Amino acid sequence: MLSSWGLSVQAWKYSPAELAVVRAFVDGDPLDQVGGPLDVRAVVAAIRREAKDGFLIEEVPWERFPSGADVRKDLERARSGDDAAHHAVDMVIGLCANDTRAAAAPAVPFLLRIAADPTAGQHRARALTAAGEVARMRHHGVCTREGLLQLHAADDWQFEVTGYPQNWSVQAAREAITADTGLLLPLLDDPDPAVRLTTAYVLAAAAGRAQDILTPLHTRLPVEHDPAVRAGLVLAIAQQARTHHDVAAIAWMHACWSGPTRPPEVRVSAALGWLCLTEDPVPDDVRTMLDKHATPDLAHLREAGRGAQPDGGRVGASGRRRGFDASRRRLTASLLARTEAPGRTRPPQPRDRSASAAPPPLAPGARQPRASRRSRGWRRWPQPGGRA
Repeated sequence: MLSSWGLSVQAWKYSPAELAVVRAFVDGDPLDQVGGPLDVRAVVAAIRREAKDGFLIEEVPWERFPSGADVRKDLERARSGDDAAHHAVDMVIGLCANDTRAAAAPAVPFLLRIAADPTAGQHRARALTAAGEVARMRHHGVCTREGLLQLHAADDWQFEVTGYPQNWSVQAAREAITADTGLLLPLLDDPDPAVRLTTAYVLAAAAGRAQDILTPLHTRLPVEHDPAVRAGLVLAIAQQARTHHDVAAIAWMHACWSGPTRPPEVRVSAALGWLCLTEDPVPDDVRTMLDKHATPDLAHLREAGRGAQPDGGRVGASGRRRGFDASRRRLTASLLARTEAPGRTRPPQPRDRSASAAPPPLAPGARQPRASRRSRGWRRWPQPGGRA
């Protein structure tokens, strides 16, 4: 592709890893890479437990993935001091913000061990946040009952800006979380509420061991005293139920949001969970309860639970609170949008991929359309003649 346009590879200064990804996933068929050296799922699964526990960063082939060398460098310094740990965690969060998760996925087991280390101090919750971000597709701000708590399937193809399959990166991170469930569950009882909250956030993204995760989440909820953590626990239960088609969770969520003695944050979170687990029409009771309890103060809980500090005048507290209030109103408006379709209960079933669900055959002589680089999430290449 590059040579056909007469472009100089050196002029663009793309790394060998970036060029390998282009050739394998943009020019080639991604399915040819399944289980191979560029399949980050296989790479993460092959990391030895001794390497994880011993923080043996050098055993991971970081150089295969774009920005992997930078992630390795930061993780190698992560235990040398507060500044280094902060930079390593921010590096992973920055990759997620830039829609580049392939190099971040192998970092997840090490981020979880930073979080489990009591000596890591204030970076523990942030390390958990980073791990949870890697395990979720990039969110584009669209809040619907169908999509709010959805964790995309491994075969739901989406592509990162480098051309790498984002669904593979996310699946690798989710499987890493599942493998370390035993390391995470004790953190639900950690003295730091920010650690408890972000632990629930990470566990909600696990790909397996649903019952091993749901039971401790339910057990923690009645004894949890922090409102933000209570809200996070309910939402984690809802997301796990949404992922693993737990029908019993629908009745449990209904009982939580409709119970007048429940704390407001539990009722609101349960209402959001219930809305995402069923397609039943929205009862007036839900609207009334959310009008009463879904306040700006409640919307601020999640940020407060992560240990957010005042901005020192750069962004005033009133401005921050107005932002939360606007987000709250957009969220509730989109989730409570009325529909003419008759309600029915789900959790949703996997898409039908049988022959009966296949698209109609192409006309004789027509070519099967190939996904464009734009649909793959790939950055636009300059066109011949200098046009971008």
